[in-house]
Amino acid sequence: MKKHLPQLDGLRGIAVLIVLLGHVAVFAVGLGISRLGPLPPLGVDLFFVLSGFLITNVLLEAQNAQHYYLNFYARRALRIWPLYTILLVCIFGIANRRNAYLTFDDAKIRWQYFALFVQNIVYPKPALLGPLALAVTWSVAVEEQFYFIWPVLVRSLPRKRLGWILLVPVIAAPIARYWLPALGVDPYINPLCRFDGMAIGGLAALWIFIRRPTDAVLNRAALWIMLVAVAGIAGASTFRLEKLLGKTFISAAFCGLLIAALSSKPVISILSRAWLRYIGKISYGIYLIHLPTAALIAALLPGDQWPARAGRACIILIATVVLATISWYLVESPILRLKRFFAIAEPQAPARSKTAPTLAMDDSVRQTA
Repeated sequence: MKKHLPQLDGLRGIAVLIVLLGHVAVFAVGLGISRLGPLPPLGVDLFFVLSGFLITNVLLEAQNAQHYYLNFYARRALRIWPLYTILLVCIFGIANRRNAYLTFDDAKIRWQYFALFVQNIVYPKPALLGPLALAVTWSVAVEEQFYFIWPVLVRSLPRKRLGWILLVPVIAAPIARYWLPALGVDPYINPLCRFDGMAIGGLAALWIFIRRPTDAVLNRAALWIMLVAVAGIAGASTFRLEKLLGKTFISAAFCGLLIAALSSKPVISILSRAWLRYIGKISYGIYLIHLPTAALIAALLPGDQWPARAGRACIILIATVVLATISWYLVESPILRLKRFFAIAEPQAPARSKTAPTLAMDDSVRQTA
């Protein structure tokens, strides 16, 4: 029987809060504290690891099922496309040239590239993606590009070979981060430079799915992974290799946290708080809505003095959660009910020990942001 893991909703909640609070703190529409610049990307790193883990688990469950491709891609489309399409219509069709923070040259920035999820390839630098509300969609594009490739490999290859395949982007991403800047490509948004996070999450899912480790084994693995990751981050910083290896080791650290969230009672307790799980549930809406919301509020409440910035930041946070809630109940949740027509097969892994965690996850954790 499939089991809902509420702590993974909480983990997603942490990821989107890092992005939301970081952007409101960093950007001029909020507090404008630019020295916190490295903070928001950490939330995206966590999203990538979590997405790779969840999607790999879903694909492994359905690896030999009928309608494998139809069910997977239909469910992804129902999750991603509706709100994403609304965002593109609002920015390209309504907000452009009506709001200073959402204005761009639509002769250079074409909606077709965003609709096809190739904007991070066509426009090789974040500054070329247009206003911030459009620029953040690069991460959605990276995930869609991963979804385009990975299901085919999972369907086609034996499970034991999939681990070797996942090691390829883990090794290749740092090389790409070194090589691509010489070609004028920003490694921050390029898929070749970012697939390592999802691959690391996928490796964790594959290991758990095949080995069925007990909670004790998972706890030890989580501890060792985080220790190695922290050592790697420190080493990369010491030898000035953080631009090449930093993202990989950060993703590994988040992978350790994710594994701990499956087995450690204190971690599960923290991540299962109701308010945090709710933030995780509406995280996709928060991610897509928060910057357009910030742009509108900044236009209505201008001012560079600290009290004005602080008040505006609070309003942005509240309005984002309210609008994401409305989006969830009026747009996303009704559409997600259609997933019942594209049911994922029951897990096909062998019987597991009673002490091992149940990892078959329902739709509430199969989301992206």
